[in-house]
Amino acid sequence: MNRRDVMIGLGAGFALLATGAQAQSDPLEAAFAALPQAARKQAQQEMAYAGFYNSAIDGAYGRGTATGLRKTAEFVAYSSDGKVTPQTGTAAGAQAFVRDLASGRLAKWLYGEGDENDM
Repeated sequence: MNRRDVMIGLGAGFALLATGAQAQSDPLEAAFAALPQAARKQAQQEMAYAGFYNSAIDGAYGRGTATGLRKTAEFVAYSSDGKVTPQTGTAAGAQAFVRDLASGRLAKWLYGEGDENDM
């Protein structure tokens, strides 16, 4: 093994560490990643149906998913007149939000079912 191989290996290792640190600093990314694959796809499907996601329904977290989750959370808070305010900045709040999104519990605030404000 020569110096070049060691340097390439170190660079790859640092890149992996940076990605892991980034996921830990973003509660939404960590919460999304903790969902089972089927639930991640369902969350993306819910966002797509509501018009907040237009990328592949693949269960992967990327720029489209990140943007979609944030826009979806903002819209839910708006359309529920503040009755539902996803706390996406905390681990517990982000977990609750992505679980509720994937399960369809936020549907009435995403695409309206006639009882949006009947809480």
